[in-house]
Order: sequence, then structure tokens, then C-alpha cells
Amino acid sequence: MIFRFTKNSQTKLKTGRLPAVEESSNLLYEWYVNVFFCMRHKYFITTNAATLFTVIIYGAGIKDDTDYFGHIFNAVRQQMQDVSLDLIFQRMISSKISEIIYANTINRSILGSMNDMTAMAKLLIQEDQLPPFEISKFINDTPFKYIGMHDPLDCLVKYKKYD
Repeated sequence: MIFRFTKNSQTKLKTGRLPAVEESSNLLYEWYVNVFFCMRHKYFITTNAATLFTVIIYGAGIKDDTDYFGHIFNAVRQQMQDVSLDLIFQRMISSKISEIIYANTINRSILGSMNDMTAMAKLLIQEDQLPPFEISKFINDTPFKYIGMHDPLDCLVKYKKYD
């Protein structure tokens, strides 16, 4: 499983300089990580490369990559359980935790979609005071051009065939 960190997230998580790793043949096991600030609070946005399934978490208390992974795996599990995709979490995340590779981001289309998601998240935080869990649900029900104008949740559900 590859986690691709933007330069900002590398700085915040103190990962040091990361290598350029080629895009894997199965994007389902690649995740992109960025950090953003809104109303003086730090948030991390983590997006799956194949489906754009996204989870946003509070950044408070997350000082390094160990803290980040302690929070993000739990948040992804909660998001997937909320939509009855527990088995996908087990196959996609739990089974690959020991195989994490850190790398730089390489796909600008995914980063562009993440920038759109960040703009949506900031608006939802400022206007509606929604928590990260609800913002993630909203984003995962929003269609994106990168995935053929489908929403991330629908793209993830097609992997439920493993049930």
C-alpha cells in the first residue's frame, strides 16, 4: 500500500524527504494525503487513488506520521462501516497495514480533485460547521470528472463484489 504525501503534509508529519515511486498497477492500494487549514484548525484529507474515496480528519494532536496513521485507519474504518463496506476495509487496508510505502505525489489529476474537495470542505466547515465525518460523507457522494462523473462511494461499492 502506497501513501503519497504532498510537500505540506510531509512537513507537518515530519516524514523527511520521500522518494518518487512509480504509480502502482492497482490504484486501489494508493492513497494521497494533504493538509489544509480552515478557521485556524488543521485538517488532513486522505483520498484513495482509484475511487477518490475520501476521509477528512482533524489535525489536532497529530504531530508525525505515527499519530497520523493511528487516526486515519480508524477514520477510514468508520467511514466504510457507515456504508456497510467493512469487508472492503479489511481487504484494502487491514491486510496491507504492514506493507506501507511512503512516496511523493505524482498524479496531478488526483491532486486537482483533492483541491476541489478541500474547497468543498472549507465551505462546509465555515458555513455549516459540519464535522469531518459528515464532510467526508458529503464528498463521497459528489461526482468527480476524474472518475467519469461518478461519485467515490459508487466507485468503491463496485469493489464489494469480493463479499
